[in-house]
Amino acid sequence: MECAISKPLTLSGRYFSKKELRQVQETVKMFPDLSRTELAFTICEHLSWVTPKGSDRINSCLTALEQLENLGYIQLPQKQIKKKRVTKKIVWSDKTVEESRILCSLEEIAPLELRIVKDKKEVSLWNEYVDRYHYLGYKQPIGDSLRYFIVSKNLNNRLLGCLMFTPAVLFFLP
Repeated sequence: MECAISKPLTLSGRYFSKKELRQVQETVKMFPDLSRTELAFTICEHLSWVTPKGSDRINSCLTALEQLENLGYIQLPQKQIKKKRVTKKIVWSDKTVEESRILCSLEEIAPLELRIVKDKKEVSLWNEYVDRYHYLGYKQPIGDSLRYFIVSKNLNNRLLGCLMFTPAVLFFLP
């Protein structure tokens, strides 16, 4: 059960009037499905609680909300447990074993083609090549990305390298 606001408080370095504390109570009651962070954004916006540069004081607000909960003025939603992103380990297959070196001029392997990697099978192969031959291995890109194979048409569509734009990354096979 929440206690009634009886006096102004200073929380996280900010003075809260009784009226502002009641507004915080109302906001928490009105939006029971919001996360703690979403509540903090809402409260910062309502109270114009910002830094000198104008960004919301979310961390200060979260601390103040926890203090209010400890004092019995509000009941916050349960903390949400963030799921860790699990990436599958890439198992190297015979498909990406190093082939014989190409010892000729560019004119002899031309024309070259950039072949977009579309289906799941090709994406797995692309990821395997990068994991096997790139000095950093394969890391899941953040956001949208475009993957390409660099292919020699003159060498029976032999894969020569991998290219990705996500921010741009260029990779050549040995």
